[in-house]
Amino acid sequence: MRNLRGNKAEDIIFTGSSTRRPLGAAEVSVTFDNSDGKLPIDFQEVMITRRIFRSGESEFLINKTKCRLKDIYNLFADTGLGKNSISVISQNKVDEVLNTKPEERRYFFEECAGITKYRERKREAVRKLDNTQANVVRLNDIVSEIEKQLEPLKEQADKTRRYNVINKEYKDCRLTQILYKYENLSAENNKLDLEIKGYEQERASLEATVSVSESEKIAKKSEINKLEQKIKLLGENNQKIHEEIERSRNQATLLQERIRQSCQSQQRLEERQNQTKEELKISLADGEELKRKAQIANNTADKLELALQEENSSVQKVENDIKAKEEEIKLKQEQDNEKRKQIEEQNKVLLLLKRDMSDIDVNIENQHSAHKNAINEKIEKNTAKELLQVEIDNINKKVQAKQESINSQQSNLDELIKVCKEATEFINETRQNVRMAEEKVKFFQEMQASYEGFGKAVKRVLKADKSWQKGICGAVAELIKVEDPFITAIEVALGSAMQNVVTKDTDTAKSAINYLKENKFGRVTFMPLTTVQPHKNKRTEIEPGKHGFIAYADELVNIDEEYKVITQSLLGRILVVDDVDNALKLAKLYDYRLRIVTLEGELLQPGGAIAGGSSQSREAGYLHRKGELLELKDYLASERKVLRDAKNKYEDDEAKRVALAENINRLQKDWQELSLLLAQKKVEFKQLENWFVNQEDILKAIDNRISALIVKKTAIEADIEKQTAKIAQMEAQVDEKQNLYEDIYNEIEVLKHDLKIRQQKVMQKQISCTEARQEVIRYNDKLNLLTGQAERFKAFLADSDKEMAGLQKVIDDSLAELKQLEESVANLEKLKTDGKEEYDTLYKRQLGMRSELSDMDEERAKIASKVGVIKDKIHKCEVSVAKLETEIKQCLQSMQEEYELTPQEALNHRLELDENELKSKLKKLDKELKEIGPVNPNAINEYETLNERYSFMSKQIEDLVKAKEDLTKIIEQIDKTMSTQFGLAFDKIKVYFNDIFKRLFGGGNAKLILTNKEDILSSGIEIEVEPPDKKPQSLAVLSGGERTLTVIALLFAFFTYNPAPFSVLDEIDAPLDEANVKRFAKFLKDYAKRTQFILVTHRKGTMESADVMYGVTIEDAGVSKLISVRLEDFEERG
Repeated sequence: MRNLRGNKAEDIIFTGSSTRRPLGAAEVSVTFDNSDGKLPIDFQEVMITRRIFRSGESEFLINKTKCRLKDIYNLFADTGLGKNSISVISQNKVDEVLNTKPEERRYFFEECAGITKYRERKREAVRKLDNTQANVVRLNDIVSEIEKQLEPLKEQADKTRRYNVINKEYKDCRLTQILYKYENLSAENNKLDLEIKGYEQERASLEATVSVSESEKIAKKSEINKLEQKIKLLGENNQKIHEEIERSRNQATLLQERIRQSCQSQQRLEERQNQTKEELKISLADGEELKRKAQIANNTADKLELALQEENSSVQKVENDIKAKEEEIKLKQEQDNEKRKQIEEQNKVLLLLKRDMSDIDVNIENQHSAHKNAINEKIEKNTAKELLQVEIDNINKKVQAKQESINSQQSNLDELIKVCKEATEFINETRQNVRMAEEKVKFFQEMQASYEGFGKAVKRVLKADKSWQKGICGAVAELIKVEDPFITAIEVALGSAMQNVVTKDTDTAKSAINYLKENKFGRVTFMPLTTVQPHKNKRTEIEPGKHGFIAYADELVNIDEEYKVITQSLLGRILVVDDVDNALKLAKLYDYRLRIVTLEGELLQPGGAIAGGSSQSREAGYLHRKGELLELKDYLASERKVLRDAKNKYEDDEAKRVALAENINRLQKDWQELSLLLAQKKVEFKQLENWFVNQEDILKAIDNRISALIVKKTAIEADIEKQTAKIAQMEAQVDEKQNLYEDIYNEIEVLKHDLKIRQQKVMQKQISCTEARQEVIRYNDKLNLLTGQAERFKAFLADSDKEMAGLQKVIDDSLAELKQLEESVANLEKLKTDGKEEYDTLYKRQLGMRSELSDMDEERAKIASKVGVIKDKIHKCEVSVAKLETEIKQCLQSMQEEYELTPQEALNHRLELDENELKSKLKKLDKELKEIGPVNPNAINEYETLNERYSFMSKQIEDLVKAKEDLTKIIEQIDKTMSTQFGLAFDKIKVYFNDIFKRLFGGGNAKLILTNKEDILSSGIEIEVEPPDKKPQSLAVLSGGERTLTVIALLFAFFTYNPAPFSVLDEIDAPLDEANVKRFAKFLKDYAKRTQFILVTHRKGTMESADVMYGVTIEDAGVSKLISVRLEDFEERG
């Protein structure tokens, strides 16, 4: 946008004119001939388009197909038209090419050398290499973490396999036990069904009696309802009659008020009519008097106008006499004008002579002044020369001081770089610790979120997406919080109850159970908050610390108040002690009636049984995982704080390093500027020495010019004297004729005086006539006002007569309507009295029927009481049946959920054992399962999944390492190709540049120098030039024309090596003199055979070399038009 002299996109979009609407977008297209296939695209003609919208958005298109800006960059890479090329040069681009840093200047050479695409490929390869390295590090971290988990998980999987074998045998015994229970419960249930049937028959007989009574009661109620409806309708009718009477009375009151107001209006209107008639009589009399006065004033005005006409005639006669005299003077003056013109011509000649004389005087004065200024300037320059020498000495001292400061601060910078490097290594190590901790936290969170260790059915309920889910509060293990020392004790105390699901009410529990049944997911124990109760027996009071007693288990658990009843129910009777010895002492003290758990997980049951042994790994239990997750989070927060502190310290040190580096850069920049300034001052000193040599020649030239001007002045003074005498003689002849005109002028003055007097008289008579006419107009205006007023009075009297008639009609109509309303009110009063009598009669009849209905209700209540007693008996039996059915249902549910069998199918799996043998075997198997302890049911699958993932990750690491090696080889190959291609191109461009420089400057030398020949791919490029007859100079001290020619030489050197399709040159020839413009134009002609040049120029020499000239004109306001001229057409015609 800056090249188009705009600040934002919408500045180049047409904003409209008086005849054209504004546009919403701007578009430009450039079409390339690709018949030679230089652009890597399968089209003979390529059109590049950019479209800009007012919103600031842009679209890029290749052959009308949308693309990315990156696609266009890639298309033109290494064609000489890339974004880093100098095929588009303006005046400010010249300074940019010469003043830019050597490292940045190399981009122009890379574009010309055709290695831009390789650099882009290398940048992409380096990016991929960095990503690959990061992926290797990340995968190594993951594999390391997996290796830590793999061995413990393998042990859990072996333990789970042994558990599954014993558990299968246990389930078979358990199925047989459930089948025994199912058969006993079914027999008892059939007995209770027979008792319920007897009670049902007796209840049916009593309910039939109640039904007959109920029918009679319904009929009686229906009759009462009909009577109530009739009473209601009668009451509503009476109320309507009452409201109609009130409405009629109110209407009568309104009519009476209307009659009264109409009478008052008639009286006021009659008074106004009388007053208007009197005013009309007065107006008619005044009108007659005004007519008489207007006639008198009109006669006076006619007489004045007649006298005015006579005076105007005499004024016209005097004006004609004056005009005749003036014509006579004019005729004689025209005869003298020719003579005066001759005098004026002679005066002009005299004036020119005097002007030449004045110019010579000024010139002589200027030469004297110039001589004096030259002497003064010589003195000043001498002083400046002495001061410049002092300044050069001071700058030398500053340069040395800056160099010493740079060396001192560089050592400090090296020390800071070392500190920052050590800090970076520490931060990376800490970041690795944080990452590992985050992975562990994530792993434990995933286990907690997936309810690892919970039964299948429990997981299904907790994760179900059903409407009843909002009534699920969570598993017991989720809801409680336990401090680390008590986790083992609480886990043992709760046992499988940790997986109990807490619900808000029984309805939620029933819905969840139905869900488990429908999907055959298994069994879950639910604890509805509305039914769960804490133990009602008073707890044994034990002094804390006695025999290692710590507290009751529910007191060591933190839980929300609304769930407190859950822990009281599950843990309220369990004691927690420090070790098994104290547990045994305490159990013995209370006759083995208490349930006690130790901190290490031993459990003493009432009756003396003891459970204990080795515990599972910490992460196996939900509560242990929850505790370890909290510890990990604390550790992670601590490490993050350490990381933040380290980062802050690193940022402080890095800021110091950056500030110090910037200061060194600033000092180096100051040193460079001082060095440049020193060179400039030395050049100025040399220029002063040359100036003193030239100044002597200037003083001699001034003295010679002063002598020549004095001789010329003497000759002009003689010519002025002759011309003055000639003009005086001619003016004397003209003065003699001037006296003849004075008599005629006197006669004209007398006539003008007489004319003035007569005009004053005419003016006075005109004023009198105008005043008379104005008086007539005033009388007529007053007469018109009185006439209009009389007409209004007459109209008012006619309207008031009509209004009086209307008011009388309103009074008559209101009286008639009032009489009708009085008759209507009398009839309505009679209807109201009849309706009230009928309403009282019906109300008394209703009261009698309600009394009969009350007697029927008492009889029905006695029968209902007997039915209630029978229902209680039936209910007791049904409760017993429900309990039996629940137990039967639980047996069926156990068989279905745990074994997915019906009772008939279960008979096939029944063991040939009696109930005593079955109980003994179940006890033995249960003991073996407890010895195994809790297992992870998913351990086998998890181990296989984790092992598979470990193998996959290891393979991925091998692939990434191989890809990393391949990318390294690719980068090395790209570097080799770039180095070879750039080196060849640079050597050729260097030769072309020197050759073209000599041709443009007519001699001299130009060099391109690599700043670091050892590292050709990152080396900067210096430009060193030596114009003809001058020493090698810095680019900064070249003149504007020399700087421009240097850039032009570099541009044509690029085109010689790699011709660009076209080049845009924006007024770069402006600083050139005519000779250099011609050389420049010749080069354009030569190179135009391979490159199309588009020039913006004001130089005639450049224009002459063009084939076609384009201009922009504006036909309509705000609308430009392009016009073109082919110069070869004019050459053919000429």
